[in-house]
Amino acid sequence: MGSSRSSLVRALEGGFGIQYWGESYTAPDLAAAPHGLLILEATRVGTHETSAEGEILFGCDEVSEIRQSGKCVLGYLNLTEIEVYRDYWRDHARQTSPDGLYSAAWIGPRTAEDERLARYWTPAWEELLLTRIDRLMARGFDGVFLDDLLHYFSFVSGEELDWWGTGPGPRSTAFATAMMELVVTVADCVRKQRPDAIVVVNNGVFLPGDAAAETGPASDVLTERYLEAIDGILVESVFGSGENAVTHQALAERYSKRGISVLTVDFADQVGAVTQRPFREYVQSRAAGLGFVPYAVDDPMFDRLYPPLTG
Repeated sequence: MGSSRSSLVRALEGGFGIQYWGESYTAPDLAAAPHGLLILEATRVGTHETSAEGEILFGCDEVSEIRQSGKCVLGYLNLTEIEVYRDYWRDHARQTSPDGLYSAAWIGPRTAEDERLARYWTPAWEELLLTRIDRLMARGFDGVFLDDLLHYFSFVSGEELDWWGTGPGPRSTAFATAMMELVVTVADCVRKQRPDAIVVVNNGVFLPGDAAAETGPASDVLTERYLEAIDGILVESVFGSGENAVTHQALAERYSKRGISVLTVDFADQVGAVTQRPFREYVQSRAAGLGFVPYAVDDPMFDRLYPPLTG
């Protein structure tokens, strides 16, 4: 993990940005951006836009153009949500008869916000994700950004879930354990194709602790493998109105001390009420005091790049 962590640290010296779609979502525009690290949706047609052909990913030449500007580029992969604009959902719909005789083993419940959750612990979902990893890495990405780990807790709490079926184990902590196992499996797949690939996860700060409630050596070993597998963790809304000192401490002690980079993204509408200073200046100052690398945006649309910040 040494080379991938060093590569991430070097890239973050120029700050990072996140973009998933938008008018400037082209290889030349992304290559011209000043950020050291970009987290990108690999599908440039087929997400917010529609395409009769399904998803159209950035080509190898386009990813190369972005990387040749000196950036590290991570491809987006959602570990827990079923995204209905993906090819796998189109394929599922083709196989499902009008009377619903076919239902994929990976389909889980919906949240109150109408998000479709995957039964992420099933072999079928894992196989689907690994197929997507192959597509990402074949295009030349420097690594992956693994989104929505925190949905393991959606299953644990069960609040407002239209939940049916069985979980990954008899105890609630099995959801956390299964999530760490999935991250380790995905990271192993990525690095079989590129040993120095960077792996960054989104949220799930307390995931190792929740899984560790399954006492015993096996849990300790898995936690160690998980923390070794990741190079960075991105956390949303760290310095806003819901700021939590316990979260800051966990990020510093569980991640930063192990050489895992901590990235943060904050939103203007959630921070404005807690400071009289300009939003981006405030976020940058707070992050610098904690050794985190920040990013500040107006909204969660991620349809454009905002100026890079450093810790």
